[in-house]
Amino acid sequence: MSASKSSYSKFVKNNLNFRLMVLSCAFLGLGQTAIAAPDIELAPRLTTEDYGSEEFPGDYAIAVPVGEAGFYPSGAVRVTSIDNLYYQEGEEQTNAVQVRVIPKLDLIAEGSKSVFWGLLRGDIRQHDGEGSNANTADFRLRGFAHFDLDNRNRVDAEISHSILSEELGTGRTRGETDFSDIDSSDTYTLSRIGLTYSYGNPRSRGELTGGFSLGTLEYVENEEFLKENNRDMSILWGRFSYKLTGKTTLSARVSQRNYEYTDDDNSDNDRRDRDATTLVLSADWSDGGLWYGDAFVAASNWEYSNRQATNNVATSGNDTTLGANLYWAIRSYSTANFFVRQFIDDTTNGGSAGSVKTSNVGVRWKHGWSERFNTTIAFYKSSETSKDDANFESSDRRVFSLEGRLAVRRWLNVLVGATTDDLDSDNVESQRQLLYLGLEGNL
Repeated sequence: MSASKSSYSKFVKNNLNFRLMVLSCAFLGLGQTAIAAPDIELAPRLTTEDYGSEEFPGDYAIAVPVGEAGFYPSGAVRVTSIDNLYYQEGEEQTNAVQVRVIPKLDLIAEGSKSVFWGLLRGDIRQHDGEGSNANTADFRLRGFAHFDLDNRNRVDAEISHSILSEELGTGRTRGETDFSDIDSSDTYTLSRIGLTYSYGNPRSRGELTGGFSLGTLEYVENEEFLKENNRDMSILWGRFSYKLTGKTTLSARVSQRNYEYTDDDNSDNDRRDRDATTLVLSADWSDGGLWYGDAFVAASNWEYSNRQATNNVATSGNDTTLGANLYWAIRSYSTANFFVRQFIDDTTNGGSAGSVKTSNVGVRWKHGWSERFNTTIAFYKSSETSKDDANFESSDRRVFSLEGRLAVRRWLNVLVGATTDDLDSDNVESQRQLLYLGLEGNL
C-alpha cells in the first residue's frame, strides 16, 4: 500500500462519518420519509454503505405512459451557502456556494401478479472557487422485480450499481490543513444482486422468507490510498414473521454475512476477511394509531477467518445492538419521529485490529401550519467507540436542522433551511453551517 499507516488509520477511524451524514440527512427531514414499493421484499444490507428501501412514487405523482409502464420524473435543485466546506478547525476555513441537482426517475410496470420497478437517483454537487475539488456526481441505478407464483409463493429479485463519494474533510482527509493538493473526493462503486423467496400469504398469521445477496465495493478515485478497503460481500438469511394482531408483527431473522477484502495487506496477519452470524428479534407496529414504527435487538458473533492470534490482533468478537424507529402521531398534521440505531463495523489500525460500535440517536418533528406550509425541526447525534482497540479515538457528531416547505403548486415546493453540523473526531473539533434555498417538483 502506497499510503502511510497513519493515513490509512485516519481513514479507517473516520470513514463512517460520511455514511452517518447520509443517514442523518435522510432522517433529519431533507426529504420525505422513504416508502418502499408494495410487496417487494429486500435482503438485509450488505454493509453500512449499502442502501435500504427507496422512495416509491406516491399518490400525488402523475406518470407518463411508456407502453404498459409508467414513467415518473421528479427532482430537486438547491443553492447552499456553506461555511467551512472542509470541516476545518480554527480560523483557516474555506467557504463556498454549492449548487446541488437531485434527479429522481422511476419506471414502474404493475401487473396482477408482478411488479417491475427501475429507478435512477442522482446527487450532483458543484462548488464555486476554491471548493471545486469537492465537486461530485453520485448516482444509484437500481432494479426490482416481484412475482406472485401463487397465493403462497413469491419471488423477489434486485440488482443495483452505484457510484458514491465521501465529502472532503471526512474519512481519509479528516484533519487535513491544505486541500489545494487534493484533486477530488474519495469515490467508490457499489454493486449488488439479490434473490428472495417468501412462503405464506402476507395476510396470514405466519410467513417464512429467505434469500441471498452478493455485492462488491471498489474505490475508483484515490484508489492508491484506499484499495485495501475493496471487498466482496455476501449474505445468506432467513426470517420467520408472525402477526400477533392485525397491526403488530413479530419476527426473528438469522443471517450469515461474509466480507472478503480483495486487496488487503496480509504481511502482518491483519487480514480483515470476516464471517459474522447475527440473530435479530424485531417488532413492527403498523400505521393507524397514536404510535407506530419498529424496533429490534440483534446479537452478533464474528470471526476473522484468516488471522492468527499474534500481535494482539483480535480474531473474533461478539456484541448486542439495538434499534428503533418510532412515530408519534400528535395530530393529523403534526408527527414526531424518534430514531435509535446501533451497528458494528471492523477496522485495522496500524498493527492492531478491532471492532467499532456506532450509536445513532435522533428526534424529528414535522408540523403542518396550513395545507401549503410545514416545518421540520430535527436533531441527530452519533458516536463511535471501540470494543477492543485501545488506540482508537472516539468520535462524536451532532447535527441540528430546520426546514420550511411551501407548496406553491400541486407539483412544486419551495424549500428554505439551515443546518449546523458539529464534528469531533481524530482530535479535530469543527463546525459546519449551511443555509439553502431550493425547489422540488414532480409531474
